[in-house]
Amino acid sequence: MNKSTCLTLFYITIILFSLLSSGFFFNIQAQEHWINFTKENGLPSNNIYSLTVDLNGDVWIAGFGGIGKFNSTTRQWTIYKEGEDFISIAVGDSGYVWAAKHVVGLDPSTFASVFHFDIGYENIYDYPGNEITAIAIDDSSNVWMSTSGYGYCLDGLWVFNKDKNPREPLATYFTYPANPECFSSEDIIIDHNGGIWATLNGLGLVYKAPQDTTWITYNTENSGIVSNHVQKLCEDKNGSIWISSFVSEFIGGERKDSLWVNYFDGTQWITFDTSNTELPKDAWITSIAVDSLNNAWFGTYGKGAYKFDGQNWIVYNTQNSGLLGDYIKDIVVDYQGNIWFACAFDLETAGVSILTSDSTFINIESKKHLRHKTDIKSSVFELYPNYPNPFNEQTTFKFSLYIPAKVKFEIYNMNGQLVKTLLNKFQKAGIYHLVWNRQDGREKLLSTGVYLYQLVVYFKGYSLKHTGKALYYNMGR
Repeated sequence: MNKSTCLTLFYITIILFSLLSSGFFFNIQAQEHWINFTKENGLPSNNIYSLTVDLNGDVWIAGFGGIGKFNSTTRQWTIYKEGEDFISIAVGDSGYVWAAKHVVGLDPSTFASVFHFDIGYENIYDYPGNEITAIAIDDSSNVWMSTSGYGYCLDGLWVFNKDKNPREPLATYFTYPANPECFSSEDIIIDHNGGIWATLNGLGLVYKAPQDTTWITYNTENSGIVSNHVQKLCEDKNGSIWISSFVSEFIGGERKDSLWVNYFDGTQWITFDTSNTELPKDAWITSIAVDSLNNAWFGTYGKGAYKFDGQNWIVYNTQNSGLLGDYIKDIVVDYQGNIWFACAFDLETAGVSILTSDSTFINIESKKHLRHKTDIKSSVFELYPNYPNPFNEQTTFKFSLYIPAKVKFEIYNMNGQLVKTLLNKFQKAGIYHLVWNRQDGREKLLSTGVYLYQLVVYFKGYSLKHTGKALYYNMGR
């Protein structure tokens, strides 16, 4: 190779290295595609209020005109309770769908309802004067509801369990007459540790750790929250919490709204507002979601949706995207990373818009769900060899879960008999470590030998399994 060729290759290498170092290749965005659904092609109506995703990856919607389920495998809609109006929805691990009806008038008979899509409908609980603005279900199948009073002032948080006493709450918090100011609750979430977070309009943000009976209150006096009029919540993939808040003032006879977004990582508070972001000055934040890349999305009332990638704020509206409308009631991200927007207010242009990088989203024949189970497994989870192995005192099992799913981890002896269940619950995406101290379910020390461990992940109707072997050697025997 001559000197000229060597210099040419050297300069090409330098250029490629510079491009890679600057992130040139990695910053290329996947092409965006928009899919829209309205009453004409599947929805119960165009006025959709709430979205959620179940364990199978199916998307459920609640709105005026009924409840809809979008099957992620068949790409078809199924409508339930047609002609009835709902404003919030959640799905538990057992498959039960909880949905709250819309309040009508000042003296309504409002109730939350629960039904299972394959066994019919059942009325669960009713009480007058409240609108259930949000529903969340914890790992113990307790159903938490955020309520907002109309006339009767029964605001606050309610929690009850279908299998215990579905018509009487297990507990109520921050409700009248304990709080005569009538703090209405706008939103509630369960974090990855099972903690309860709720926004109380006028009181601030409240948090309760799992198995704890006391609540921690975050407000303008003891935290970085700018206003006690808090609205929406979301947990990101790092376990930090996004919170929206606002203040309404009447100046010169005109109403002026100011909004803020707070980010809380457990220690530090960061504030975003109209002075240091592209957030609109005259629109409320109606919903918050985090996508598969940990970008935060904010729906607004009349100004479209805003995405924050950690540095930049990007607006999506009817002028520059495929959104059906600029009044965003809710946002949810499904297990494939598609972003769903509930667009409301203008019934002529409202409906559900989906932002996807998959140009064949509706083309069923080309979808990944037709792959064999073994191909699906690698995109859902990964199980690593236990360590140490062989072991004497204890061993650790590590696995990565790439999507939220119901997970079971069990230990068997060589005869196929179940020895110990280390985990059996719904888990969010993340890396997990399970420690086994060589005891069975009755805390009895097992004998030396080879044991099988099995991870089962329930995904889209599949039971995806992976098994390994652990050698336990009791040096004292």
